[in-house]
Amino acid sequence: MEQKNFFEKFWYIFIVVALILMAVVTTLWFNNQKSLKNQAETMIEPAPTSMPGDVATANLANQGDSDEVSDIENDINNTNLADLDKEMADIEVEISTPE
Repeated sequence: MEQKNFFEKFWYIFIVVALILMAVVTTLWFNNQKSLKNQAETMIEPAPTSMPGDVATANLANQGDSDEVSDIENDINNTNLADLDKEMADIEVEISTPE
């Protein structure tokens, strides 16, 4: 009687394991693609145009879109940069505070 080795007896087990691995990899790939799509859609959503009390942001949104030098100079001159760093002290406190 001829003795069969392990691979000849149980070749179907290796095929089943290979199919299961392919199914797992395919499922993970599709979940990753879905996650990337959701992440991209989240990034595309526009930020709110104005928040309550955020006058500086609203003023920046009203600037022109022309690339003429005179229009750019007008936009720069009309932009109020005096209060640009008024929250800097709060930011420094948040950075220096250990969690």
